Amino acid sequence: MTELELITEGWNESIIDEVSNFVFNNRIGVYRNTEDADGIRRYLTNIQDRFPAEKILMVRRKGTLCGWASLNRDTKSIVELGRWQPIIEQTDDEDEIANLLLEGILDYAKSNEITRIDAKFSEINDNNHEDYQRCAKWFNGKGIGKSEDDVYLTLQLEHFKVPRTDKLGYWLVWLQYADEEDLYKCYHDTFSKSQDTEFLNSSESQKREKFEQAIHSDLFNKYLSFVWKDGERIFGFVIVHSRNEEEHIHLFGILDEYRRKGIAKNMLLKTIKEMIAGGCKMVSIGVDAKNTTAYNLYKKIGFNVNSRMIVHSINFK
Repeated sequence: MTELELITEGWNESIIDEVSNFVFNNRIGVYRNTEDADGIRRYLTNIQDRFPAEKILMVRRKGTLCGWASLNRDTKSIVELGRWQPIIEQTDDEDEIANLLLEGILDYAKSNEITRIDAKFSEINDNNHEDYQRCAKWFNGKGIGKSEDDVYLTLQLEHFKVPRTDKLGYWLVWLQYADEEDLYKCYHDTFSKSQDTEFLNSSESQKREKFEQAIHSDLFNKYLSFVWKDGERIFGFVIVHSRNEEEHIHLFGILDEYRRKGIAKNMLLKTIKEMIAGGCKMVSIGVDAKNTTAYNLYKKIGFNVNSRMIVHSINFK
């Protein structure tokens, strides 16, 4: 049995250099192509600025760091691990280190009114798939199973020509002026009849939290987020978040009875037209890999596959 110690603390500047050097020396996933520890430091600092860590969990062997993970609040009761975490030294006792870290994460969640933990593996490809499988083994062993397999697509807007769209006789309204309860009803009814794995596996309180996070986030772009109305009824919406010099279609939905009529395509094209008018250079969107209807729509418009992300989750709802 190795001499391991689990330490829980808040994020602070005193550990950033140690963590950056550790991640550089144990690069996996999105960190694999980083050339030096300074690059890791800049990346972690940027992530910390955008998504402040609530807790840092570290495992030390006789005082030396051998594994770590960070937790940040996504919503009131949902937390995310940092991307591709935990990061663990490749050693004979790595399974023991992982077990200690994950036990600490689960104990922290149960003690702090957390209802769900998400672990996200972004930009999965052939070069880092073994890294993912190594982590997945640890998560699966703790009941933190694979919950989502998403494809991210992007569209360069600089030379994109928006095709002509039909006038369908519906009202286009800035989302900021929509009644929040009417919008939530549309959101709930839309995704209840969708293939969105995250929504379908969420509790009612988690669904509400994710909705409120989407429209009240600091990333929310009120000038590019719209609802579509048939009379006074909201039947569709596009919620856009601005991040990293790109516009991201964070949520997009349309009630089932309005689908398969070309309306969804028109909604997206109208949003893209507004983005171009505002000088946007790129737009991105994510879709569950099982949702072939939405995927084919995005491809038809001109979106190209950029990356893949797998999510592991555990629910305490």
